Amino acid sequence: MIIGLDAFGDTVAFDTFNIVNNFYRLELMNMKADEISIKEQIDTVIDNESKEEWHYTQVLLALFQNNLEAGNLQLDGMPVEYIKIKKRKKEDLLWNEMKHIPFDKNVYDYYFIDKYVEALQTYEYAVQPIGAGNVVGNNIYSEIEADFEGAWLVDKDRDFQLFFNLEISPYETVVPTSVIETLGGQYPIVFSNENIKYRKGQLKCMLVSNSTESKGAIDRKQEKILRNNIMSFLTDKKPKLYKDSSGEMMVIMLSGNPILTPINELSQQMYDLEVEFVEIAGTDSKSLIENGLLDLEEGGLHDRTRI
Repeated sequence: MIIGLDAFGDTVAFDTFNIVNNFYRLELMNMKADEISIKEQIDTVIDNESKEEWHYTQVLLALFQNNLEAGNLQLDGMPVEYIKIKKRKKEDLLWNEMKHIPFDKNVYDYYFIDKYVEALQTYEYAVQPIGAGNVVGNNIYSEIEADFEGAWLVDKDRDFQLFFNLEISPYETVVPTSVIETLGGQYPIVFSNENIKYRKGQLKCMLVSNSTESKGAIDRKQEKILRNNIMSFLTDKKPKLYKDSSGEMMVIMLSGNPILTPINELSQQMYDLEVEFVEIAGTDSKSLIENGLLDLEEGGLHDRTRI
């Protein structure tokens, strides 16, 4: 309500409904405003000058109480405790919770970068305010198309892109079977364990530090640091997430010893890396949490995790 008039200078009720959407900002000029309210639903027209409390259908309610806040900071009078971030593949029905970020009304920008995405996949994300007693607010939705280059090995705290001279072996899908040849029959009997099915693979690449790549000359010290870091990462005996640019993604454990091979043509200043891996779990948030790859509560208000 703007002094009893609408934005067109008429009375507070429109004679016809105007189709508008995707509000990102509202500017007021050359006027005095006491309160502004915008709702999702326009099936009823409010033709009075009474003020309102926040309702779940509200899109914007600016009270101008010594600030410019106009969103839902109270959840129908219930203070917001944290913000829940969820995601799902566009074709899926079920959501996966990815992060709980404590809410602070003095913080306007929250950062969350998701490492656990497949290449060539469309994802929907939802941000939802949660109040005391698990009172939930409306979801705010966003959609992204995920894509990246090379192969990645990722855990909760670290990640490595494997890109240069990358060679990936065929992915073998393992379905264990047993063949029994009977004495009286022409054909054998084949038994299959229906509960077991997993993938395994192998990759090889040349390790190149960011410093060497940016300078265009071999930085021997940074190459040594990179080798030490990735070997520490690969030999900590913890699950990792593997993903590549073709869209393959799986939770893995190394099934063989990682091998570093000095490149003699470069006077042993650079090394090749070889690893073998086997799939051990799914990539839903429950599996990521159980394998120590995801923590919903860990991190502060500004959680920056590099992809």
